[in-house]
Parts: sequence; structure tokens; C-alpha cells
Amino acid sequence: MSSDTDSSMPEPLSTAVLDRVLSGHPASGDAERVAAWLAGAPEREAIFSALRGVGPATADTRHDAEVALQQLTKRLQALESPNRTARTINRTESRSWRVALGAVAVLGFIALVPIFRTFVRHGPPPITRMYATSRGQQVAVDLPDGSHVMLAPETQLRFVRDARGARSVDLVGEAFFSVAPGATHPFVVRTGVVATRVLGTAFDVRAYPDDRVTRVSVTTGRVSVGGHMTPVILTAGMAGRITDSSATISVGDDPALATSWTQGRLVFRNTPVGAMLATLGRWYGYEFRLSDTVLTSSHVSAVFDIRQPMQALKTVKAVLGVSMTFDGNVVTLRPKHDQRGAVRETQPRPARDNPESEVGK
Repeated sequence: MSSDTDSSMPEPLSTAVLDRVLSGHPASGDAERVAAWLAGAPEREAIFSALRGVGPATADTRHDAEVALQQLTKRLQALESPNRTARTINRTESRSWRVALGAVAVLGFIALVPIFRTFVRHGPPPITRMYATSRGQQVAVDLPDGSHVMLAPETQLRFVRDARGARSVDLVGEAFFSVAPGATHPFVVRTGVVATRVLGTAFDVRAYPDDRVTRVSVTTGRVSVGGHMTPVILTAGMAGRITDSSATISVGDDPALATSWTQGRLVFRNTPVGAMLATLGRWYGYEFRLSDTVLTSSHVSAVFDIRQPMQALKTVKAVLGVSMTFDGNVVTLRPKHDQRGAVRETQPRPARDNPESEVGK
């Protein structure tokens, strides 16, 4: 009885044969061997179909795919080596256990196929997050890689971590970055064609649509900044101004001034009036208009508290020597010596957007 049972058992299928058939390059006789193996038990067809669904390995991931396939087929072969003595004693019970084990193998493997495809062949799935602030709004966010970012008003940020772990950010506006270290996974901030590359540091990047240059100010660590030119290295305490075709280190720019907004202050030092009013408009939600173009060419120095918009308006009046007319959120500035008409001051209406805005998270 034992001899009849053993002679009826099909020869175990080798890993090499199964691998050649699954890869689409069978040798002579491989197809017949696989067909005989499949006919030996109904559950094998489901296992073979699941293995075939993974598809052949690509050139750059072939080693990992083959190792994973070999491990899986070794487990299948282990199921084809039951205790012959136990099967001789109770052939029916042995066959039931084999069917049960085969079913478990099928279900387990099918559940692992998506994971196998993702992590063995393609790596971890990429991550994309988008964040945005409106006029008069400041938001702090934690990126999926552990980095911390503070977004200034009217800023858009898109974060991507690809399947290899590389991290990149597309920025329009201004943001202060505290980057989580990652020696093998660089962090890149892109503003147009300008790219700022870091490994782990803290720095500020400003590139609003109306800015002529991208400004990078480094508080700790070291960054490499460049566009269509040789990159410039900036270290802690340095600031750079970068265009599409040039990059220069601005000795006169103090990074502490550029990042003062993260401490609740807006500091201007010998700044053109137009640039100052544009920044104040973003932070306080106003649109400033000048009735006299003479003011545009002037330069001023002043300090503003981000949390005190009414005090900021008083400071603007004192520093520029102007009167203000309010029409909703539009503020018209006129020199006090302007006698073309009476100026009526009304109580300003702050325009600060309170709800935080985060898109795509």
C-alpha cells in the first residue's frame, strides 16, 4: 500500500523550473513539468496564477525579485514534502491537511502580492502634500519626513518624497525650514529654476511672484544654492540673492532680519517703501496704494509687531508722514502736504484670514 501511494505522487517541482516558466523563458520540458505539478492538486493553480501576476523582474530590481520568488517557492516546496509515514497510515487525513495548508498558502500569498509588488519591485510609495496660506495668515506645518516649516502669508508649498526617499519642495512665497537630517536623502527647495539643497539645517527662502530674486538666509547648517550657474555655498549667518543666471552672497543682509517674522516681528532696514508696503499688505491683509509716486523711491527703516495691525498702521503714518483713507481693505496713502482735497480718516477694518488652509493633506 505504501509503495502504491509513493509511486502515485508527482515529482516535486524545482525552483529553477518554476522561475524559468514565470519569467517567460522555459527550457525544454519545463512546461510539461509545470502542467504535471498543477494537475497534482487543485490549489496549485491559484498559487501559480498569483506568482505569474507579479510579472518578471526589471533589470534594476531583478536580484531582489529573484530572492523573494525563491523564498516563496521554497515555502511551496515545503508543502510538497509531507511525512510519508503519516500519509501511509492515514492517507485521507494527510490529503485533508495538504488541502488546508495549500489554501492557507494561497490566501496568504495573494494578500502579500501587493506588498511584494510595492516594496520589492518599486520601493515605498511616494508621498505628496500641499499646503497654502492666504493673505494675513501664518501657518506652521510638520512635513511627513519630520521637517518643520513655517509658512508666511500668501505662500504655496508642495512637498514630495519619492520612492527612493529623496525629498523636494516647490515653493511660491516665503517659508522658514527646519529640515530633518537625512544624509542619504537630500532635501531640495525649488523656486522656479533656483534650487536650494540641504541635508539638515535651518534656513529661510523667499520667492514671491513679484520678487526679482530668490533670497536664501541660513541660520544654522549649510546649503548649496544655484540655478543655471555654478552653485554657491551658504553657511550659518550668510544670505544669498539668486536669479536665474547669477548667485551672489549679500554681505549686508543679516539672516536674523530675514527670519524675524518667525519671532513675531517684521524688521525693515533701508528698504524701499514699495517693498515694505507689499510685505505689510501680505501680513495685515491690506492693499496699500500711494497717491504720490515720490514716496515709491524712498527708503525707510522700521520695526512692526505682527500681532498689532493697528499699531502698524500708526507706525506707517509716522514713518512716511502720510494720511490714510480706507475703502474696505484698500488703504490709500497721501503725503500730509497734499492740498488737493480734504482727507477723511475712517476707522480701518483689519482683514486677517483666521482659518488655516491646507490643501491635499
